[in-house]
This record gives sequence, structure tokens and C-alpha cells, in this order.
Amino acid sequence: MPRFSTNLDLAQRASYVSHASATKEGEYLDMKTPDMENGGALREGGAPKLMSKEYFGVIAQYAAVGLIDAVLSATIYPFLQNYLNVNGTTAVTASTLVTLPWSFKVFYGILSDCVPICGYRRRPYMVLGWTIAIIMLLAMGFMKVGSPYWADPNDAYIDPKEDPDAFEAALAHANESAPGSANKYVAFMLLTAFGYLMSDVCADGVVAELAQREPIEVRGTTQAVIYDTRTAFNILGGVITGFAFNGKDYGGNFGFSLSFPTLMLILGFVAMPVIPITWFFIKKEKMPAANFREYMAEFGASSRPVQCTK
Repeated sequence: MPRFSTNLDLAQRASYVSHASATKEGEYLDMKTPDMENGGALREGGAPKLMSKEYFGVIAQYAAVGLIDAVLSATIYPFLQNYLNVNGTTAVTASTLVTLPWSFKVFYGILSDCVPICGYRRRPYMVLGWTIAIIMLLAMGFMKVGSPYWADPNDAYIDPKEDPDAFEAALAHANESAPGSANKYVAFMLLTAFGYLMSDVCADGVVAELAQREPIEVRGTTQAVIYDTRTAFNILGGVITGFAFNGKDYGGNFGFSLSFPTLMLILGFVAMPVIPITWFFIKKEKMPAANFREYMAEFGASSRPVQCTK
């Protein structure tokens, strides 16, 4: 039976776990999970300490992504549909567009693997992604949002069939230009999502590498921690939006509320520290660029359905 050479380190052997690799002579290297060394870890280095200086930045990625993603999604209905009075179709389209970048995660992964920046596959793209997202958030924060569509928030509840005169009077005082301004906000939200998704995908790549260092006894801890973090900040984002963005102009019943620009400014300033945290608190080594042709060939092979035979 073919065996791995003794000078092949543990990390290199891990690359053969998912598929067999042909040698120049046409033979195939045997597939074997390195379960006898380092407690079954697929990479050397030991289980990562996520709260250490080397990897705290990974936690920060998922915290920021969870918070911003939740807030952006939660503001579509109160801001676009209630404040600007866009129709239901436009609101649904906005919700779809804001979540659209999640469908492009695979392309971000290909880009970061095949086109490293200054020899680094992950950190520069994380910094670039957060820079884009923060610029978009601050841009929305400094925009003049204008008056709400309805001059009186109670006008939104007038039934035109029951009280047509009151409804006509409300329309006469309405800000007819408000719905038309929704498109620019949707565009900026979309670009914000494209930015933080770039960081999220690269963080996923780091997490995959760290997870391979875990022995069998603690395997899965890294993924559990980062996804628990993102979920917790998703919940926090929903709570913040529910309490601070629930004024009467936004369809709520609170006597106070943050404005949409103020909320975006807060998000932008909260996200700013993530950029230096990303650069100084994620330990990464320089890696050569993956060969695009070979990379796509492997990607295609791994995407093929597996046929099971008895």
C-alpha cells in the first residue's frame, strides 16, 4: 500500500483527506486521516485560543457581521415602507437585494484564494471589505433623509373608503418625493452587504483552517463559538432596532426614536475598530496564490455528486 513520505508534514497530509491525488507515474496516494498524531488534528499547531491576541480578530468579524446584517434587514420595513411609504413590491425587492450578496460567497472565496494581496489571502480582503461597508454606512448617515411621506403619522391609518375627504387632505400634505428616494438607500445597503460579506467569507476561510487544528475531543468548538457570536449579535441588532427605531414616523408607538441616518452613523462608528483589530489580532502567514486552473478543476471535482453503489 502506498504510504506518505516521512518528510510530509501533518498540514500537507490533511490536504489529501478529501480526495486522492495522482502522482506523475499515474499512481494514487492513499487517503488517510491523520488520526494518530496530535489527537487526530488535521493540522499542526494545537487547538486555537480564540480569545488570544492571535485570533481575537476572528471573533470580531462575526460580531460585526451579525450586528450590521441584523440592523440593515430590520430597518427595511420601518424606514422604507413606513417612513418613505414605498409600495410592498419595492420593500420586498429591497429585502432580497440586501441579502443577495450571501449568494456570492463562493466567488469571494475563489478571489481570496487565487489573488492574494501582498502574499496574504485573508486579512487584506477583510480590511477592504470593512472599509467598503463603513464608507457606505457613513454615507447613509450623512445623507439628508428628508421629511416622512405622511405629515402626520396617524394619516397612514386613514381608510380612503371610510373617510375619503380626510384621506385626500392627508395626501395634500404628504411628501410625494419620499418614495423616490428609497432607491439610493437600497443601493447603499446592497454595497454595505457586499463589503461585510467579503470579510465574512475570508473569516470563514480562517475558521476552516483553525478548525482543522482541533483534536477530536474538542473538534467543532471553533465553529460553535463563532456562529454563537454571530447569532448573539444578530439578536442584539434586532433588539437595538426594535427599541431605538420604533417612533411613530417609523410605524411604531414610542415617543422617541433614532433617525435612520443616526442609526447608520452609529453602525459605521461601531464598525471602525474592526479594521485595526482585523490587521493586528489575526495571525496569518503569507501564502502563495493558488493556481486558478488547478483550483477550479478541484472545485469542479468536489462539486460533482457522489454515486453510491452497493
